[in-house]
Amino acid sequence: MKGRRAIVIFLAAALCAAGCGNSGRGQQDAVQKTEMVQEARAQSASTDKMQKASNAQVMGAEPVQGAKGKAVSYSKDGDGSKYQADFLGIDSSKIKSCTVYHDLSKEELDMSTAKGKYFIQMLSGFFDSPKYRYSALADVYEMWQLEGMEGWVTKSYYVLLEMEEPSEIKLNRTGYSGSGDTSIETISSNILLIGVDPEFGDILLRSARGSEYMTTMECSGVPEGTAEFEEKYEAWKNIEDWDAAFAEAEAEKASQERGLMGSEGVKGIDASQMQLCRVYHNGSQEDIDLTGDRGAAFIQMLSGFLEEQAYSQGFPFSDLDDEGVAADVEQVADFVKERGDNYYILFQTDQDCENSFQNTEKGITTVHNYDMLLVEVDVKEKTLVLSIHEKDNHKRTGFISVLGIRKGEAVKEFVRRYGEWEASE
Repeated sequence: MKGRRAIVIFLAAALCAAGCGNSGRGQQDAVQKTEMVQEARAQSASTDKMQKASNAQVMGAEPVQGAKGKAVSYSKDGDGSKYQADFLGIDSSKIKSCTVYHDLSKEELDMSTAKGKYFIQMLSGFFDSPKYRYSALADVYEMWQLEGMEGWVTKSYYVLLEMEEPSEIKLNRTGYSGSGDTSIETISSNILLIGVDPEFGDILLRSARGSEYMTTMECSGVPEGTAEFEEKYEAWKNIEDWDAAFAEAEAEKASQERGLMGSEGVKGIDASQMQLCRVYHNGSQEDIDLTGDRGAAFIQMLSGFLEEQAYSQGFPFSDLDDEGVAADVEQVADFVKERGDNYYILFQTDQDCENSFQNTEKGITTVHNYDMLLVEVDVKEKTLVLSIHEKDNHKRTGFISVLGIRKGEAVKEFVRRYGEWEASE
């Protein structure tokens, strides 16, 4: 034990000396520094764990994944031939290898099994969630650091993916303006290193750039996100019924893809928590009960229509915005009652809302921190505008036009679908 401690102290001192003597190589991020310290501290633990693994195998116990061990394919992994899976658009059949590092061990997943395919699909859904946005991290991670990761990865989770050929993926990226807008980051690589650090609440995706180093996209300080991953990881380890698991995953994916609204209300908010859904048209108004069948049909109709559109940033503008109408239900009613054939759909909630929309200029725009949303369809001008009231912006009491389109065919299509819904009661 004394000898092993001496080795650890020597390695830690060597790492400190190397860091002081190579400042010219550029500043490395906190994630990489933490990894290097973990590597030194983990040597004795790694040796103990490998010894336990060896003893377990001698005694006939189930094999433990060691530093040089490979995953054993058990029957409980399931036949994956009847399931489809991909990672951010990369089909599982194109993934040469998938290695998971955690708790000083590694496991190589077989992409032909249900276990391997479900893990890939779970990982894809996690990274594709609109809840997380990534930004470029100016660190230097060299390819040689991929070797021996099982010797230092402890509480974190790392997944190394190797594709047959360079493949393209897309991530939600934080906007440069700090306004909360989201753009798309396109990454093309044949090697990806995915990391989830529960200790710091950081999520990262590193991609190979050439043969020497990797670049990094990071979503930092989201402990609720890393906790979500840990929960999904533990659930995956304990799956026994693969048919049920894949069916549940498909339902979750379909829910995410419904766009602005789901069958139960505004995306992420149950209909029972909505304070108001009101439609103004032809001088009249109707409050829609979103918890009933008619309300569910209305949300489904509107959701499908809005999700099909591509919007421009802040254009065209809403008349309510131009004329400074306050975000007040009664003021909205007074303003729109003389607006002819136009449609105004007003949602109000007591919670913060956040939704993502297809933007013709930026790829994806995320609108967030609002408690009122107004969908305005101007039949005469052939425009559709989405306006919000910012929940915490006390300097501005009115609506803000955030996205819009000018497209006659889109307005015609909305009128047609609305008429069908109205006639179905």
